[in-house]
Amino acid sequence: AHCRRVKSYEVTLGKVQRMQVGWIYQYNKSVTFKDSSMGVGDLGHTMALDLSRSTFLENGTSTTVDGLEHSEGCAVRSEDYGKRWYVDGKLVAPFTEQRWTNTTKNWNVNAVHHMHPMISVK
Repeated sequence: AHCRRVKSYEVTLGKVQRMQVGWIYQYNKSVTFKDSSMGVGDLGHTMALDLSRSTFLENGTSTTVDGLEHSEGCAVRSEDYGKRWYVDGKLVAPFTEQRWTNTTKNWNVNAVHHMHPMISVK
């Protein structure tokens, strides 16, 4: 048997109202959202690019991403476990190694096989 880890992925948007593309660090546990306004990035141990609110979410904390726009058919790509984020090929949220380390410091990301792509869509 072998294990294949997803380190980067891309999502092409359809007709959506809310779209969050991100990562979750989890080890054998389920994810429960408190209400329908929450998604990936709103919870601890998650990070996401929230295209509807033009923000980047880290463990429930948001940072504005200037000029972030999306439309039906646009492509969102996350590379290297969320260190780089692209919308239609344009780099919109690069992370320094220090910022990524600070975001994930309590996640035990040395075990990257516990990091998984996750999206929230409405």
